[in-house]
Amino acid sequence: MRRTPMQNLFKSLILLLTLAILVNGCSTESPLVKSVASPGHVPSSGDADGFLIVDCLLPSQVRQLEPGTISLTQRRPIKTSISDCEIRGGEYVVQDRSDYAAALKVWLAKAKAGDPKAQTYVGEIYEKGLGVPPDYEKAAQWYQKAAAQGYASAQMDLGFLYERGLGVKQDSAMAEKWYRQAAELTEEADIELVAPTQSSNECEEVARLRQELEETKPLVAPVQSSNECEEVARLRQALEQTKQKVAELQNKLQMHERGAKRRHSKNKRRETGSNKLPLGTYHALIIGNNQYQHLSKLKTAVNDAKVVDELLRTRYGYKTTVLLNANRYQILNALNQLRQRLTEKDNLLIYYGGHGELDEVNQRGHWLAVDAEPDSTANWISNITITDILNTMSSKHILVVSDSCYSGTMTRSSLTRLEAGMTPEKHLKWIKKMLKKQSRTALTSGGIKPVLDTGGGQHSIFAKAFIDTLENNTEIMAAYKVYRQVAALVNDAAAATRFDQVPEYAPIRYAKHEAGEFFFVPKGASTKIAVLGTDAGVQTFRFGL
Repeated sequence: MRRTPMQNLFKSLILLLTLAILVNGCSTESPLVKSVASPGHVPSSGDADGFLIVDCLLPSQVRQLEPGTISLTQRRPIKTSISDCEIRGGEYVVQDRSDYAAALKVWLAKAKAGDPKAQTYVGEIYEKGLGVPPDYEKAAQWYQKAAAQGYASAQMDLGFLYERGLGVKQDSAMAEKWYRQAAELTEEADIELVAPTQSSNECEEVARLRQELEETKPLVAPVQSSNECEEVARLRQALEQTKQKVAELQNKLQMHERGAKRRHSKNKRRETGSNKLPLGTYHALIIGNNQYQHLSKLKTAVNDAKVVDELLRTRYGYKTTVLLNANRYQILNALNQLRQRLTEKDNLLIYYGGHGELDEVNQRGHWLAVDAEPDSTANWISNITITDILNTMSSKHILVVSDSCYSGTMTRSSLTRLEAGMTPEKHLKWIKKMLKKQSRTALTSGGIKPVLDTGGGQHSIFAKAFIDTLENNTEIMAAYKVYRQVAALVNDAAAATRFDQVPEYAPIRYAKHEAGEFFFVPKGASTKIAVLGTDAGVQTFRFGL
């Protein structure tokens, strides 16, 4: 019996639905959490966990290819919030409470299909361990696959393994190679800028005038006195004529040299100064916690936050969000709103001042909201939670400035300064490349140790150093230079109190850092870079004219 197109379609739907049940039903054997949220579900005021970032496996979709023919798409893995995953009907893994097998279930199929982002996530799963000891060799293998496709995050991760000798033989040269590839500074020639040169005719004319001048100068010499008046008069006349010729040659030479300099400066300004640096819009989330409900109260964090807010708004033109004495829900909610709103054209600075704590079991640092309790981690915000949120943000450049105890656990990784010893031309090229590459870095008040809450007058030692550095800055300044100045000020202040506090600056691991850099740009500072002049063949550049 012949079937109608409608009957064929109905049969195909039955088969695909059966297949979907079988495919999705397999997940009952894994620890993935099945979503049960109704459409439009958002975290309530008491449900801060809804903002946590998870590995989410979206359900398959039924698509009609042509009349009477439909297909079932593969399930798609994404990183998103728990609430978003539930709204979209997905299954998810909360990495803090999962093992690597569950996490692999989300990403492995796509990684095997050759997707570099999925391959990087699989490498991170093996590197982290997630319930089992880390497998650095497998992590290196997956990073290698993604790095070979030019995926910058994987190149940074692979460089880190080579630097530390994890899963691969320790090799600083290989580490630098991958760091340079991530930054797209693969060869020395890549960051060379060739200065405009004079035309060949112009050079020949200047050379000819110089030679004629040198040949004429010996003729200009004092004459001996003579009793013969006519001879003396003749010599004096010849002397005056020679002096005039020398003056004319000197004037011509100076005119050619001045013209050459003007043309050189004009060309160089056209090359370096006419293109505005693509800095984007700057945003800041500023958190200051003093009034803790279950912990000792702090003295300076709120005032630090207020001053940082005013400084970033009035002097640097930031759009700021300020949270004072914030609980866990408020902090995660603010981060989630920024995650949803900001684009790749935005930059984000996150400033946190408050209590910090170290989980002794796994050596994991935490920010403590004002509702945190000393004997319960329920309202603690782990560095992993913050890192996962940063991983899913679209912002081009993100800098976390953390003034809390144990904040250094966020940055237990290397930072390669590729621009050390660069000429001005190479430094300019470096800045342009750093602006193109994504950055996720952290400036912390100390390593895995307690830090001082006071010592800087109305500010903590670290906050005062950070505020003073930004207040005194007048030009475009890279975040690592801010770190250098802050570290020097903190070191001097801490030494005076006989306290050991060493700020740190490094990429945030697993946050998709791509070797870029965060820049501070004061209001009124131009985003152009121009040549001021040339002295002894060395060109002088000024940033922020």
